[in-house]
Amino acid sequence: MMKTAMGLGLVGWMMVSCGGTLDSESSTREEGGAGTGSSPSGGAGAPAGEACSGDLDEVRRAWGIDCPTSYCEAVSAASSCELFDGLWTQYRDLRVDWFTHALFIDWGTHTKTCIYEDDVLVGANAADDVPTYCNGTSSSIEAGERVELVLTDSTVATCAEGASNAVDDSGARLTRDAPLCFNAYSSTCAPCCPDPAPDCTDRPDGYPGYTCTLSSGSYCSCSCNGGEWSCAC
Repeated sequence: MMKTAMGLGLVGWMMVSCGGTLDSESSTREEGGAGTGSSPSGGAGAPAGEACSGDLDEVRRAWGIDCPTSYCEAVSAASSCELFDGLWTQYRDLRVDWFTHALFIDWGTHTKTCIYEDDVLVGANAADDVPTYCNGTSSSIEAGERVELVLTDSTVATCAEGASNAVDDSGARLTRDAPLCFNAYSSTCAPCCPDPAPDCTDRPDGYPGYTCTLSSGSYCSCSCNGGEWSCAC
């Protein structure tokens, strides 16, 4: 069954993104970049107008932008623009259902989607405006889990060329206060808790200013409360 992804902001400072067009200079890269000639060419052919099938390890590397194997790594690398290697890029972080997320990356004439169950990469697809894939038989290729994207009402984030921080469509910078850990209870990414835990004796309730997650895959959210480090699990 194909799942449907709806546009959704996951946490306040971790906003999300699409659209736009690359010019001829910035859309071409020499060694496997997000430009002409960097798409996968293998895989099984498909009837006209349909996506062909490929290997996940190949499709996730389409256009020279690797889908990280961890969802929180993908969110972190996208918001810092590290994922896009200095190229102008727009993206959307979409929640499909409670456990499934999709990072939709858009260069105008071609797109890439990384699909995650919990914190694990389970699918990817890439599309072009010309038949690029599977020996020129299809304009799109997919591998693993499939989702149907609904892009309306979702937030667009943009990485300008050479930028070190994405901005959302209101112009706000998408900063990271700490490394991200996957919270299994909320199925979202949250700042990782400091290790060792801070001394809360003289700290205000709620310190360090956000609810953190003990480690990736943990169900626990922690902060200072009543002068003690407290974790709700």
